[in-house]
Amino acid sequence: MKIHTIVNERWPGRNRNRIYDLLITATGSGPFDGGCVVFAQALQMRYGGDIEVLLRATTGQADHAVVRQGNIMIDADGAADIESFIQRFERNEQVQISGHRPIEPGDLQDAARDPDLSKQIAKLL
Repeated sequence: MKIHTIVNERWPGRNRNRIYDLLITATGSGPFDGGCVVFAQALQMRYGGDIEVLLRATTGQADHAVVRQGNIMIDADGAADIESFIQRFERNEQVQISGHRPIEPGDLQDAARDPDLSKQIAKLL
């Protein structure tokens, strides 16, 4: 099953507030300000795919964790083809993205990591 066949404009559906509450309570962050790795891990647990990072154009450093399946990327804003996804992220976050690559151990060091929290969120997706 591919992510983009499940996700639509209402995603993540009826559990959206519960997911945000879990993230905020456990990490002090939402899925765009420090909780993106936890959220991407939950997406991967639920739907598969590969965790990648978007690279900030000004620094070349990882800026945000996402899940990719083929030409589709997904985060808490939903799924889109890579080009549309990056354009949406740039518009919403007011940043320039130069590309993407698989996440590496040194990426997003300030982002929360909590496998148990990711499992809880995966069950709600």
